[in-house]
Amino acid sequence: MQLLWGLVPPTAVPLLRYFDETYVTGTFVPPLPAPNARNIPPLFLPATWNVHFATLNGDARTNNAREGWNNRFMVNVGYTHPSTNKVIEAFKKDELEVRTVLECHDLGANLKTRTKRVYVNMHKRLHNLCEDFNNGQRDINNFLRVVGRNIKLTRTME
Repeated sequence: MQLLWGLVPPTAVPLLRYFDETYVTGTFVPPLPAPNARNIPPLFLPATWNVHFATLNGDARTNNAREGWNNRFMVNVGYTHPSTNKVIEAFKKDELEVRTVLECHDLGANLKTRTKRVYVNMHKRLHNLCEDFNNGQRDINNFLRVVGRNIKLTRTME
């Protein structure tokens, strides 16, 4: 955040302040009678949204799998405001789908979906950059710059 505060143009200060207070540092509120300020933690702690270690561990960095389930469930339900019976039927259908996947897994079938090569390569590059940063081979300024360039590069390759 110190790096960003040093780089941000004056017009972006409100946005950076919002990000800092909501996601990183929180806010400092001076108590009325006492001279000591107290820190109110951010609404979303960095451990909740930071994907640095997920990248190093090869874990998911997005919630796309959950979004996919929500979308499939809404298709199974078929309505915005379904009846209780319709929701129960959708859960039963979902359970059957999960049982089928588990049965295929037990039989040794590989049901992993294919990931586009451009994303596989991006994941490898981001993993390498995180390792370089952890090993002290990149400073924070360089790290953030090249991570941004890698994400931009991937979007142009889609």
